[in-house]
Amino acid sequence: MSMLRLIAFLCLWPLFGCSGDTTQRNTIVTSADAVQKGTVVGQLQIEEGAPTTAVAGATVAVQDHPELVSKTATDGSFQIPNAPAGTLNVIITSAGTGLAAAEYGVKIDAVKVKPLEKTDLGKQSMKKTGSLTGLVTFFDNPNNLDLAGSDVFVPGTDFIAKTDSQGSFVIEGLPEGTYTLMMQHTGFSTTTLEEVSIISGQLTDLGTVPLSLALGPEGGITLQHDATASIGGKDRKIRLSRTVTVNLNYDGDAALMKVSADPTFLNTTWEPVKKTMDWTFDTDGEKTLYVTFADLNGLESSPFADTVFVDTEVPTITEVKIMEGWAQTATTAVYLDVTGSDTGTGIQDIMLSNDANFTGASWQTFSSRLSWTVSSGSGPKTIYTKVRDYAGNISTASSDSINKGDYTLIHNSTYTSKVILYKEQSPYLVTDDTTFSSDLEIKPGATLYIEANNEVAVKGIFTSKGTATEEILISVRNPAAGSCSAMGIEGYIMDFSQTLPGVSASNVVQYTRFQLAEFLKFNGGTVTNNQFDSSLCTAEGLGQLTKSGMDNLVVSHNTFTEWGTALSVQNGIANTTFSNNTGTMMTGISQSGEATGTIIKNNTIQWLESWSTIYAPGSGSFTIENNTWTGTVGTGWSINGSGNTTITGFDFTSATNVVSNTGSGTVTINGGTITSCTTLFTVGGSAKIVANNMTVTSCTKGVEYNSNSTGQVTISSSTLSVSSRVVNVGSTISSTTTFTGNTITCSTGSGICDLYYKEPMDGDVETLTMTGNTINCALATGCRGFAIVKSYSTPRAMDFNLTLASNTFMGKSLNSDLENNIVESSNDSLNDAEVKLFLFSPGAGEIVLGGTITQ
Repeated sequence: MSMLRLIAFLCLWPLFGCSGDTTQRNTIVTSADAVQKGTVVGQLQIEEGAPTTAVAGATVAVQDHPELVSKTATDGSFQIPNAPAGTLNVIITSAGTGLAAAEYGVKIDAVKVKPLEKTDLGKQSMKKTGSLTGLVTFFDNPNNLDLAGSDVFVPGTDFIAKTDSQGSFVIEGLPEGTYTLMMQHTGFSTTTLEEVSIISGQLTDLGTVPLSLALGPEGGITLQHDATASIGGKDRKIRLSRTVTVNLNYDGDAALMKVSADPTFLNTTWEPVKKTMDWTFDTDGEKTLYVTFADLNGLESSPFADTVFVDTEVPTITEVKIMEGWAQTATTAVYLDVTGSDTGTGIQDIMLSNDANFTGASWQTFSSRLSWTVSSGSGPKTIYTKVRDYAGNISTASSDSINKGDYTLIHNSTYTSKVILYKEQSPYLVTDDTTFSSDLEIKPGATLYIEANNEVAVKGIFTSKGTATEEILISVRNPAAGSCSAMGIEGYIMDFSQTLPGVSASNVVQYTRFQLAEFLKFNGGTVTNNQFDSSLCTAEGLGQLTKSGMDNLVVSHNTFTEWGTALSVQNGIANTTFSNNTGTMMTGISQSGEATGTIIKNNTIQWLESWSTIYAPGSGSFTIENNTWTGTVGTGWSINGSGNTTITGFDFTSATNVVSNTGSGTVTINGGTITSCTTLFTVGGSAKIVANNMTVTSCTKGVEYNSNSTGQVTISSSTLSVSSRVVNVGSTISSTTTFTGNTITCSTGSGICDLYYKEPMDGDVETLTMTGNTINCALATGCRGFAIVKSYSTPRAMDFNLTLASNTFMGKSLNSDLENNIVESSNDSLNDAEVKLFLFSPGAGEIVLGGTITQ
């Protein structure tokens, strides 16, 4: 090659100054040139649901100018001083969490900056950032090179990614806008994609992008190193100084080169090739140096790179914490958390010892949590530790202490990280109100004592997963049988209801024994195969499960022993299922407020007190299926809200009231067996009860309407046995009662058994329809049919609409000297029975009866 051609080529590169003549020309920098700077200002605002915190502390960067990075103020305002005159692109991104990419951002293109002037960008709206993905392949890959390690980046920014072994990549946190994207790999030409569009909140997929073999000079780069180590599963080179010797190799065509720690070679100029040079890195860590070559024809090679870990500083230990920092452990087997850092190669090993001199100690692979055994005996115990990085640098020693006692003490605190309770460190003891702001997990076989009258709250996920052979115990400390109130024990409270919606559904409680708990509060989750035991508190009703919030809760296959309240569902709209549970309880399940969707099925419960088993004062729906209730029951189902309840296939023994519906909703009953009750149905307000296929044995009353009720009861295809009144209607009532296809028997008791009994008041309107029933009076003294009885001294006028059709009346009727006896017509079958409508007024006033009688 001629010297003339070489000079002509070199004139193309900024390193060499050339002109049409041979006069040497110098560039003069004037004071005016030195101050050609401006200022850019603006303020961020919220858009599209971004949190208000997104505008504070956001990163403000200028493309191609890494020296101009700044942060926004708390109000979102920002300033870029010393911005070079010209056109700039500004990229602003919210602060990421940990290693997560920015969630919000804005890209402002073509910002015009004038010397000595302020450019005001006004208010800029933060939107959700987008992401970019694709697959980098090699157009011609004769040597089957690994696809991993290709650089994909937005020039002049920190948006960079490396491809994996399949060639795929992802760049996250890109503000909406249009970008230039570059892809490069050693031995291949750099590929540039223009006008890559990023849309807020969306993933842009570039598909497959092939790289072509480079046609420029061949070469390479090697960085000096002092040792090698396996870091992250790969052999890595380590340098113990920040200054490294760079060895370069290239073929005979190479004339110029660029060397940079930036893969885009930003602000790097061409220089003549050389075989070796020194390079100094500013900090420790993983460092990559890039080189590219050019020949005399202007053809550039692909970049070549080499990586070394620079490590000149010893690692540091920032915290050693035994057992969450608790003051006491119950066992010598403990765990400790060690937090440390190393800016160079990273922490590789750790050494632990009960001796400050580390006598006999050995290195082990570093882990942030380690198990350890302290020395035997009670009293203070200290663990000493130090760490070593991959370069062999060793930290100074650190330590933490804990006392060995009878319990592992969980001190009063707010725990922001997940806490795990182990069998090996049991028993644990909580002596004051304690909040776990993150997750709490209890391992099989662990024991947790909570000092009486204290509360444990879990705001994260609660997991207590024992096994059939290793149960978890949660109890008050040193429980003793007797009167809990006399001992001043109110139980303890565990509150899992503060968990965020959607998170609490992950709560899992199984094979856990809760002893003497006052309240267990859930938002959602699965509670199965547990024991809820209050038997030490002599039938005082201690213990209640509560449900609030929006997540589903399943309580199934649990055993309750002298438990207070099975379940109280309070507000929330998600379903709650209480199924296949057994045991003894004081009272049952309630649903209140706006709660809905509660399902009670397949439970076998013995009730110990005459309280309500089901109480539903709210507006939500309620479903009850195939339950067996025994023992002393006050009201089986007490419904006084506006919600609707469905009851299917139950077995009830001994109750005061089976169903009390005094609200405005409807109770629907499909099948069921009731043995012994005072009143089958009590109706108040505008409530409705619709029942069919029941078997009712030995109840005093069938249906009883409260005063001022406008309720409705329909009973069909059922067998009823009562001793006093099948229907009992109070005063100031307008009720509607329908019996269809039933077998009704007045069979026990003494005195009078009425099919229908009414105490009239002026304006009452009563409707009774009986169709296709068999009514049997089995009393020796006989039975009355329809008795309108007034004991007041003034007249009473009411309407009584009676419809009788296709009924069969059997047995003996009551024949007394009562006034206005009306014998019913023959469309009903009378088998030795007289069915009469009695108007009975022992006082001075008369009963004025209106309405219709359909015979």
